[in-house]
Amino acid sequence: MPREHIAQESPSNLPDLPPELWHEVIKFATYLPDTLQDPTMAISNPRLRAERYKNSLMTKSRVVRVCRSWREFGTPLLFEHIVVSRPRQISLVLVALFGDGRSHLGILSLGQLIKRIDVLHSRCLESQDTGEAITRILNHARSLVILTMNRAPWYSCSPLDALFTPTAGTIVSPNLQYLCLVDLGGPMFTPQRYLSFVEAHPQLRYLDGTVIVLQHPTLNMGKDSPYRSSYPSVREVQFRSFSTVDTGIVEHHVCPPIDTLSNLESAIVPCAIEVLSALESILSHHGETLKSLRLVRTDKLLIAFPSRNPDHGKLIRHYCPRLQELTFSVLNATQFPNQLNGEAQVLLPEVDTLGVEIRPRRGQFSKAEFRELLKNVSSWKGTAWAPKLRTIRFVSESNVVHIRQCYGRLFGAFLQECSSSGVQVEGPFCEPLNSPSRYAPSSS
Repeated sequence: MPREHIAQESPSNLPDLPPELWHEVIKFATYLPDTLQDPTMAISNPRLRAERYKNSLMTKSRVVRVCRSWREFGTPLLFEHIVVSRPRQISLVLVALFGDGRSHLGILSLGQLIKRIDVLHSRCLESQDTGEAITRILNHARSLVILTMNRAPWYSCSPLDALFTPTAGTIVSPNLQYLCLVDLGGPMFTPQRYLSFVEAHPQLRYLDGTVIVLQHPTLNMGKDSPYRSSYPSVREVQFRSFSTVDTGIVEHHVCPPIDTLSNLESAIVPCAIEVLSALESILSHHGETLKSLRLVRTDKLLIAFPSRNPDHGKLIRHYCPRLQELTFSVLNATQFPNQLNGEAQVLLPEVDTLGVEIRPRRGQFSKAEFRELLKNVSSWKGTAWAPKLRTIRFVSESNVVHIRQCYGRLFGAFLQECSSSGVQVEGPFCEPLNSPSRYAPSSS
């Protein structure tokens, strides 16, 4: 038989599938939990986040190098999520995007593959050169969905001025949905520029409320302010702090006014005595539509959760009749509200998911503290105060890792108890940790 005929009849190494299906196959083969789906899931532990990103990138690199066909299908996965934690990494990204031109995809195509950029260290933004390099990358990332920048020093020489121009209309990506700009500053970075930037991206769904060290007076956001607009696309907001009369021009919470977020569905709020009025303002404006609420204790503020101050629970009950998910982020187990405690009993008829996070100052928690936390969490199961509760979610990845390493047997007993009562326990990426019984008795 002729050699050409044998070659034609021999099976190919790869099945003849559309490129879209091959992309999904490779994505499944290299899957690690990624915050492209939900950016708020992996904010609690930078070390774990960086380790997961590194492992994911290494796995994707190995798969892409299997053969030329897989390289063509898998290259987009390598550029989807770019993390810059050191200045030298910026130059590596520039070489990959604008290198020697040998890429078969081309400069513009490589830039269009980027969906998320995280700039996580202040040194990456404290010089004009690195700021211009990041701006150059962003200018080619026309498919960008998530942009995160942290801790740019106020004394920097405004490296990102090209992005935040004095006039509205500066567009990084028409598809930008998540914006997190934390502790950015500088004499040229003003609230006006920030709000103009937000307004220029009508697809934004998630805003991380920005704390900025300013050299400007507080921005007037009254009803007749020229900077006031409407932001109907915004569904989720993380409020990091609130301005007070005494703060002057030191720190300000720069975010669109609460009443301009007409379709807000999810909020992350620092829960403190000092900001009770701010919490009530948020709930009074958005309680009717709010589906998810996360109350966070911070180290800098004196906190009063429902177990210590029942007014919090009363606010939630009064303003949020349709609330489906309630999360408590606490510094120790005793601050997690216990529904069997007379002070904490608040009827939440529509809540079906209870979120749990413990963030001790020393980074870990003892077995006794974990046992106390489980007792308080269990008090929500099968009670008249949360009759529709069917899911308990541990939202912190570092919590789950620590629990499994140190208290696996105790946690296993808790999972079995939840299974028998028909409650599903989930991890930070909504993955089930137990199998609830289908015949569990319903709560009365």
